[in-house]
Amino acid sequence: MSIVTYQYPRYSSIAHNWHGSTYPEFWTCYDSLSATQSDYKYVFKVYAATSTLNVSTLIGTSKNVPRILENVGVFNPTPIINSLVKSTFQPTISTWTTCPDSIQQYRVEVQAYYNGETQPLVYQWGGGNGNLSKQLIFKQNTENFTYASYINNDPKTYMLTQRVSDVNVRSLDYATLRFLNGYHGDGISSSSSKIYKIRIDFYNSAGTKTECILYDTNPYHYSLTSVYLGQYPNTSSDPLSNIQKHLLEVGVGPRNWAYTNIQIMRVVDINGNQIVFPTPYPTILGWQVLSTMLPVYYDVFGIDSTGAQVSSKYRYNLICDQIKPQIQLQWENLVGGIDCFLFEGYNLKTNTINKSQFVKNRYQQGHCNNAPTLNKNKFVGYNIYDRGNTQIYNQQTETYTINSKFLTDQQILDLESLWQSNMVYAYINNIFYPVTLNVDSIKIQSQEIGLRSVTFDIEVSNKKLNIN
Repeated sequence: MSIVTYQYPRYSSIAHNWHGSTYPEFWTCYDSLSATQSDYKYVFKVYAATSTLNVSTLIGTSKNVPRILENVGVFNPTPIINSLVKSTFQPTISTWTTCPDSIQQYRVEVQAYYNGETQPLVYQWGGGNGNLSKQLIFKQNTENFTYASYINNDPKTYMLTQRVSDVNVRSLDYATLRFLNGYHGDGISSSSSKIYKIRIDFYNSAGTKTECILYDTNPYHYSLTSVYLGQYPNTSSDPLSNIQKHLLEVGVGPRNWAYTNIQIMRVVDINGNQIVFPTPYPTILGWQVLSTMLPVYYDVFGIDSTGAQVSSKYRYNLICDQIKPQIQLQWENLVGGIDCFLFEGYNLKTNTINKSQFVKNRYQQGHCNNAPTLNKNKFVGYNIYDRGNTQIYNQQTETYTINSKFLTDQQILDLESLWQSNMVYAYINNIFYPVTLNVDSIKIQSQEIGLRSVTFDIEVSNKKLNIN
């Protein structure tokens, strides 16, 4: 007896496979005995894998009957592997940061069950004992995700975001970009996502461009030399010992790098002429860039060790820190990254108070039967006016009604992932609050040609309580 695999996330010749989804991933296999044994079942086991030696923890078992016509075993591990992955939200980072909770690995084994017990089997492909394969996963929620589109090796590839429009930020706003790092393969092709440094080009109102390098070298930049044809951390030859370093995040907002060293490479005027610095390659702090160069916007992108661009450019417009209410939202997008947007329109704040009260009954002093009748209902300790409602519980819910300024069609499209996100944070008065969107439908108003505006409510998840 043997089990033959039909379909599952693609096999890789290196020590692990890769697929980037916690969306349904179906595994199918076939055993000829499944048609002859009346009680036959395919037993799929899911392990949280930890190393190339398959040292792992069993996290789920599924005993599935064969499909009626084909006798094929079908298994979807998504409900189980979702427990492995959760969102990592770390907006205030100022260094290269791994996302250990957002990237994990698992493996699947399959066995046969009939005659009332699990049966040994000889597996025809991929090794013995029914060990199907090992997978790298991170959380994203789109069905058409292709990780190859997010391998940063040329100027057209994306970091983990699908936005293409500009983003407005204030001097005290945070922003991050998340990207795949290192070597990834699916058995058919393999690519390396190697952002060596982050470059920022600042532009002022006169059109002068200041080309800078943000942060030091990526400390998890991988070497090309490996017996496994893969790129692993220089400190280890085990490709699975540092899984979290395959997914990195870097701060790109003014507040993230306010006190971080930024190296100025060169300054070019509006005519393309280079301005020579007295000292070559000076290094200054991020807040000094804002205060001395007065940029009006900046572009962020990744470069390799030769200085070549290896990712798309992302533009951030610097706007004034206005006194009127403004709320920045940050959320987990559909492809596993964190997007942000500053809603500059007026925001109506509503405080809803839920109260719980009780009325204390007045104690009546009774008398014996031979007491005067008129004294039977006298009150002890207070009169009829002393007691009323007593409040024992008070809960305050904060809701903000956001009316955006006019947005372009592209900005409307970029916000699609916000309406669908399960993880949204609002940056209010320099504090991040988890919020829920009270969105059943989005009102998109059209008042000017080519421009739109949106109106929706957000509710702060943290309730304010006062309990007596």
